[in-house]
Amino acid sequence: MPKMLSTGTLQELTRRERSMLVFYHEMIGKLVEATHIINEQYKILRRFWLGHHDLQSILTNPVKSVNEKIIDLIIMIVRPERIYQVDGHTNDPEDLRVVRSYLVVLASDKMFYDKWKIFIESACVELGSVVVSFIENTDLIKIQGLGHSFYSQFCVPENCLYECDVRTESTSIQKNGVNINDAPIL
Repeated sequence: MPKMLSTGTLQELTRRERSMLVFYHEMIGKLVEATHIINEQYKILRRFWLGHHDLQSILTNPVKSVNEKIIDLIIMIVRPERIYQVDGHTNDPEDLRVVRSYLVVLASDKMFYDKWKIFIESACVELGSVVVSFIENTDLIKIQGLGHSFYSQFCVPENCLYECDVRTESTSIQKNGVNINDAPIL
């Protein structure tokens, strides 16, 4: 129907010229749509563009423990709602041979899980083995409501390392010594 409306008013043009105008109009519409998608992806991906100094200042901070360094990196890149420790607690928290696993709970509008996972895990290579998994908050609530054994076991307040206060953007609830205000703003 839109094609008929746009070509019906241009009778002085030949059939081929009207057809080309419709074709160009459709292509411009697709370009505008693609530009919007690329811009939205750029907004999210620019979080990955941490300077070498920013990344090194987090990962080599002598004051913070290994867990705190990893959590700071996750907070800086992903800005999650909550982070849970999934692996068992070890006697030596600084042992680099331990595999550290985290479940990162994100708001439903987040994306690029695979890129975040690869970036975080590769950046933390010098801190030992790190495994990061992502889940959307709405999915977590649904799964916990169904009584899923994994999430019921690990997504408890004792395992919560970080929780963002969703009522106000600028504050957070401090869990185990990690605070969103400690993370640099991009």
